[in-house]
Amino acid sequence: MKCFNNGIDISLSTTGSWTDIDLGSYIPGGATGVIILVRNTHSSYHYQFGLRKNGSTDDRYYYLASNNQIIFCIGIDSNKIVEGKISNTYIKFILLGYFQNDAYFFTNAYDKSISTTGAWTDIDCSGQIPSYGLAAIFELGNPSASGMYYIAIRKNGSTDNRYMTRAMYVTSAIIGVDNNRICEGYISNTDMKFFLNGYLYYGTFKTNGLDKSLSTTGSYQDIDMSSDNPPSYHDSVLVEIYNPSDTGQTFLRKDGSSDDYYSYPTDRTFFPVGMVSNIFEGKISSTNVDYYVLGYFRDLDYIEIAVSDSLSLLDSPSCQNEFTLSDEILLNDNLFLNNELIILDSFSLSDSASKVITSVIEVSDSLSLSESIFPIDKNIFIEDTITLVEDMIFRKGFVMLNIDSKIVTQIDVNGPISKILIINSKIS
Repeated sequence: MKCFNNGIDISLSTTGSWTDIDLGSYIPGGATGVIILVRNTHSSYHYQFGLRKNGSTDDRYYYLASNNQIIFCIGIDSNKIVEGKISNTYIKFILLGYFQNDAYFFTNAYDKSISTTGAWTDIDCSGQIPSYGLAAIFELGNPSASGMYYIAIRKNGSTDNRYMTRAMYVTSAIIGVDNNRICEGYISNTDMKFFLNGYLYYGTFKTNGLDKSLSTTGSYQDIDMSSDNPPSYHDSVLVEIYNPSDTGQTFLRKDGSSDDYYSYPTDRTFFPVGMVSNIFEGKISSTNVDYYVLGYFRDLDYIEIAVSDSLSLLDSPSCQNEFTLSDEILLNDNLFLNNELIILDSFSLSDSASKVITSVIEVSDSLSLSESIFPIDKNIFIEDTITLVEDMIFRKGFVMLNIDSKIVTQIDVNGPISKILIINSKIS
């Protein structure tokens, strides 16, 4: 996940209908979703908005109170388009960042609403989030705008007990899930809904929030996370802004940013914000506004590696761009890639750890895997032989090329392939 130094205004001028917002000038290829600050800049009137992935048929349209703002995380299509809808141009959209291949967004959200009121209740997302998922991306609110009820969410096993109490409106929530992909929800009325928009499979997410509230009001203050020892390469933080009395203004920004979108948040706002050397900045108008750190996001944009002979690694290289080898690669641990892996000879993974390839693999000779590799979001091209001892999980197509006979075989799969051997376009 990447947070910009300063936000980008992507507000709409068209009202009353779903409208494409083309983000191609602001985010790179491979981005899967975006982080949008939604603001109602009117001083007294409530107005409506909606955001959805391009191609979605979801049609949820929420009120946002005057002088209020929320964070909304939503998917984009392969052309980097998201759809928005507003009832008045006082509603503004500010692009704060984007998700890389650390997140997957559904075209249409899954309704994961609960029927039990007044108690924390398990929300089982195992039917939508795969085994390697670490956090869920929810939309919490009241599409019917029928009343002021409570809604809350937390990681399964947490003792956090913070509620959104003005939930006639909406908020976007990123929350950790346990190994069974379960989180917990709380509502005071069944008009309050949980819509699952996607999930993350990179990052670190806490069971209980870490209190990083400020005592100084009226100016931006550094918030240093160094004592919490964020994992390497995790340079963004997930902060829950808790404003139960709805009387305080606040804003969070990356250290060194000049953004100052200082306004009233909803009672609970889940805010991804960038860090520089483990520091981000916050500003509050009242100590009624609290900050709780819920986790960290991993930046997958690290390094480009080119090797003209062989490469042997005992640990985990990570890169977002092209990884090219003209001979062989041997890995004893993880390989994390967000873009292209090209091997001109052989490719071998010998450890039991997860191997994550989120784009294209091209191998001119053979590919041998002794353990699981997942997920593959795009195509894999093998010109000769692929041998699997365990599982490969595909979310898109598989192409097998036979150079001699010029045969190209397309295998459409969406899920695991277990213990297969493919030789010259044949499956055995």
